[in-house]
Amino acid sequence: MRFGIFSVADHYPTELRRSATELYGELLDQAEAADALGFDSFWIAEHHFHEYGAIPRPPVWLAAAAERTRRIRLGSAVVVLPFDNPLRTAEDYAMVDMLSGGRLNLGVGSGYLTHEYAGFGLSLEEKRERFTEALEVVLRAWTGERFSYEGRFHHIENVQLNVRPVQSPRPPVWVATLRADAALHIGAKRLPVMLIPYASAETLEEMKAGVALYKEAFVRAGGRPEDRAKMVARSERIAASIRARLPQIEAPQAHGRCYCEHPHRRLAPSGHRLCAVSRGKLLTREIASSAFDLLAMTSKANMF
Repeated sequence: MRFGIFSVADHYPTELRRSATELYGELLDQAEAADALGFDSFWIAEHHFHEYGAIPRPPVWLAAAAERTRRIRLGSAVVVLPFDNPLRTAEDYAMVDMLSGGRLNLGVGSGYLTHEYAGFGLSLEEKRERFTEALEVVLRAWTGERFSYEGRFHHIENVQLNVRPVQSPRPPVWVATLRADAALHIGAKRLPVMLIPYASAETLEEMKAGVALYKEAFVRAGGRPEDRAKMVARSERIAASIRARLPQIEAPQAHGRCYCEHPHRRLAPSGHRLCAVSRGKLLTREIASSAFDLLAMTSKANMF
């Protein structure tokens, strides 16, 4: 089992008195800290036209994160394929893989928010077909070969990308679903699945059943059991944990930085030292401490 961090990047400036620019910086601090703390991956969401999410173009932020990190894998969770030309999607994320030295995880989905589809002038009823076409185009484009494609929404004639991902044969592609019982369709395509327990099922038993269907469909389609990758996102409420640490935090410094005890940087065997860390890095440390709870929950449910 591997642990990663996922951020919706929700942004409520009137409540938090924080600009979007400051949010981007805090997320970059989190990614840098997660890299140092040994997390496997850092994922961000794509959202539009609402405070629910402040990153409409994940590859832009991921490219910045690639420069700030060295080891951790960087992922989209998810890129909403129907909202863009799939050739542009293939190019943008190929560049992220190149700039990160082959650390891209591509999470894809069809989207679900009515206001986003309305904002782009698209019909929610077409989302599945648009998603399927776009994913086919992205995967074809990433082969590096010249190709043509004829679909209902996309017409491509004799095109070859001039940028290709570093990873061979391509970066891992994860497909998201909000319904656990729909995971079997993803397994039938031999692709990794992304699930969100609180949105995908009412109980752990339902989640287990959905995961079992995925596993069976994956193997029936010719996949190897050891390749059945599943990503499960769980929300962590850590505000109380951070408040409990407030006595350790001294007066805030400029640019939203604070001082706190940092047990990962030691001067001598005598103990810790105080060093400047951003709010993003403090948040990442608290997430790390909650990872063991997630391990216990998933192990008990035998979901993997």
